[in-house]
Parts: sequence; C-alpha cells; structure tokens
Amino acid sequence: SEGALRRVKTVVKSMISDSFSSILNNNQDLAMDVIARDNDVDRLNLLISRQFTEILRSGSVRQESLNPITAFNYMQASSNLERIADHAHRIAHVASQNGFILPEELKEELSRMDSLLCSLIEDSVNYLVQTNSGKANELIDRIREVKSHIGGLSNSTQSKDGSELLARLVLAGSMERMLDYIMNISELTINLSHAMNSNERAAQL
Repeated sequence: SEGALRRVKTVVKSMISDSFSSILNNNQDLAMDVIARDNDVDRLNLLISRQFTEILRSGSVRQESLNPITAFNYMQASSNLERIADHAHRIAHVASQNGFILPEELKEELSRMDSLLCSLIEDSVNYLVQTNSGKANELIDRIREVKSHIGGLSNSTQSKDGSELLARLVLAGSMERMLDYIMNISELTINLSHAMNSNERAAQL
C-alpha cells in the first residue's frame, strides 16, 4: 500500500542520515542503531510483497485496494528502497569498525550528499505515488548530474591513512549505488504512467 511504501521511505531516509552522521561524528552507538533498523525495512518490504500477493490472489477490485499494476510498482519501489537501506547499513558498518577523523572538506561533502540523497528519495517516491512521469524524467537528469561528481570523492589527491581511504571508497561506491536505485524508482514511475495511459486508452475503445 501507499502507506507502507511511505513508511519504508521514512525509515530508509533516517538510516541514511544516521549512517552519515555516525561516520562524520565517529559515533559507534548510532552506527549500531542504523544496522538494527535494517531489519525494520526488511519487515516492511515483506509486508508490501504480501499485500501484492494478496491483491493478485483475491483478484481484488474493491475501491480501496490498489490495482495490481500499481501494487506491483510499489513492491518494486520498496525493493529498491530496501537496497538503499543495505548501503546505509554498509556505511554504518564501516563507521562502527573504524575510529577515524575525516578532513573538513570531506565532512562538508558528506553533509551535502546526505541531505541531497534524502530529498531525491522523497521526490522519487512522491512522483511514483502521483504517477508524475514528467517530474520523474527531470529527477533522472538530476541524478545523472549528481553521479558525475561522486567519482572524485574516492580519489582525492591529499595523503590519507588507510581507514580514511576505506571510508572514501565505501562511501563513493555506496552513494553511487543508492543513486542507481533512486533512478530505478523514477523509471518505475515512467513505466507505471505508460501502463495507466494504455489502460485508459483500452477502456475507451
């Protein structure tokens, strides 16, 4: 359902913010809390899968129920959010294992990326629920633009110790994958929009 999908989105956004915060502030307790929250996302994702199965099984055409095409796309979106949560988990895991001081320029970059990722996730889910393919297309362009800047994060020229290098590599890799999954949600919006338009045209024939 839309409500369950929004709950997944909320938990995932909190995991991203707290995983970044744990690595920025060397907060191992917060990192462990993020890792524990991954189970909440898994449970919610399972709930959405079951709801989809129930819609198929009952052939439900009740007004309050989602149609199967929409339900399928929400399930796929939830699955992408779950994968984003896995990368927040990865970042938190690195934060829990290593005590390191990150340089200021990296801290600023991470703070910026934290809020950017959360707003992209918020937008991607909103556009899916609104079936707004125009906005989803714009979002894909924005994501491509952000992705083009991430490579520099892992190959900064400044000398750094091994744990900082590891943090940079994990962060760059995970942020790139998160952006891919957000892009997938936008692609779902475009697909759903096409499917609904096709259905409407078929109904008019």
